[in-house]
Amino acid sequence: MTPDKMEAFCRLGFKGVFANYHRSFITSLHNQVEEVAGVPVFRACNQGGSVEATVKDIRQWTPKARPAFLYVSLTNWHTRMEYVQAIITNLGPEYVPVLPDQLVGLYWQAKEARPAR
Repeated sequence: MTPDKMEAFCRLGFKGVFANYHRSFITSLHNQVEEVAGVPVFRACNQGGSVEATVKDIRQWTPKARPAFLYVSLTNWHTRMEYVQAIITNLGPEYVPVLPDQLVGLYWQAKEARPAR
């Protein structure tokens, strides 16, 4: 989606946007999470596929600064539901899975808690 279309989309009143199903050529370390028109836009950090590949992608794309926010795509045509528990188990306690609305809320809580520059 072009930047002007994304901005128009974000102005429709959404609380957050999950911009793609899987990591694409546009996902970068700098735009995994960005704000467009005051709305957080999350881009998937993983390509989908096996448990091992998903865990590898998550670890590779986890930002160094904490708290870190990642959108992990678990689309039904690439992921079996039993993979979800295996992914969570393999990641360990450093990673906490949340639902999309929780991710948006945690993003705003973290942003409000950051000291002003």
